[in-house]
Amino acid sequence: MTLTIRSGSPQDLPFVHRLFESYLDSERRRAPHLALPPDFAAHYLPKLVADLEANGGALLVAEADGHPAGFIAVLPQASPSPWDESSGKSCMIMELHVDPSYRRQGVGRSLLREAESRFSALGFDWITLGVFSTNTTARRLYETEGFGASYQYLGKRLGGAPAAGASGAAGASGRTP
Repeated sequence: MTLTIRSGSPQDLPFVHRLFESYLDSERRRAPHLALPPDFAAHYLPKLVADLEANGGALLVAEADGHPAGFIAVLPQASPSPWDESSGKSCMIMELHVDPSYRRQGVGRSLLREAESRFSALGFDWITLGVFSTNTTARRLYETEGFGASYQYLGKRLGGAPAAGASGAAGASGRTP
């Protein structure tokens, strides 16, 4: 497989939308308690693209043998922020998705590395991302690429059952391990 990473263009948006919808569908099945309305992508993706364009972000598309295989969207952040270890400029991976038929073939890793390379060349010294705590496959990829916990959001459903993955009141100190 020949893999190339290139800057995204308006012609890539139908692919991005399709892949993002596929991701949302899988998240709805995996975690039905998440508040992901049916029209989430239709509202979120245009805003993301506008933010990328207005703030010097990047949409990178991976092609495998000339076919779209995945994408990554990276957005500069206000720096320094209290939750990163940047001494200057930081950026955040807003989205990283790989077509299921190309997973476990290095596409996600290549997108990560290309984004890091491009933003490092622009003077950025810190990159962050968010990932569901239950997404062990993605977490394993990020950890093997050097990502580690720097700030952790914890969630709790008010007036109801504990959040998925919650260990209960005992031992829930609120501190990142």
